[in-house]
Amino acid sequence: MLMDTDFKDSLINAQSVEEFMDLINQKEAEQKAKEEEKEEAQKEFTGTYRLLAVTACPTGIAHTYMSAEALEEKVKQMGITIKVETDGSGGTKNAPTAKEIEECEAIIVAADKNVEMARFDGKPVIQVKVADGINKAEELINEALSGNAPIYHTDHASTTVESESDESVGRQIYKHLMNGVSHMLPFVIGGGILIALAFLFDDYTIDPSNFGKNTPLAAFFKTTGDTAFGFMLPILA
Repeated sequence: MLMDTDFKDSLINAQSVEEFMDLINQKEAEQKAKEEEKEEAQKEFTGTYRLLAVTACPTGIAHTYMSAEALEEKVKQMGITIKVETDGSGGTKNAPTAKEIEECEAIIVAADKNVEMARFDGKPVIQVKVADGINKAEELINEALSGNAPIYHTDHASTTVESESDESVGRQIYKHLMNGVSHMLPFVIGGGILIALAFLFDDYTIDPSNFGKNTPLAAFFKTTGDTAFGFMLPILA
């Protein structure tokens, strides 16, 4: 919501806590209504989607949905139908069916982590960074519909088309790394919060050198938090 400049400015200019909270509640209600309207429209849609898209970022919070929104807004202006799957922190939403994949003209994958690609075998697919979905939406849509998008193959048979669509080694390593980071984040966040709670509930005066584990409750939070942090590297790996 904070990406909406007008909304952000209205929060900054709020004169009271009540006004500030009301603005947030109104915005949330608007967004919920918009999402419900979108879901209803998709249920009632009986035609063919010309384009399909998948958006995903390592944290699955901001860029995933910003990229999806940018693509949806741009195709609306261009009079083109699209269905966008978001692989975010709340799980995969709006995934296309096998029939929709078969009938579409092309697919845009704007992702900085690994997404399920085997289902797109034999279809024209453009693979880009998630940021390109936000900043280059129109360019991606035009490229996808130009008829020049490379055909994606799941098997690694050496074909000219596949070699053109292959990502660079550096890009592949980056996506694998970001995929690991997205799975690692819950342990980092959870462990950090538990350790912070340990310091909050502990008594520094008992033993300053053992701060965080002086009381049983603090020791529980600290031990659990440390254990969660210990999982960071194995999960990333």
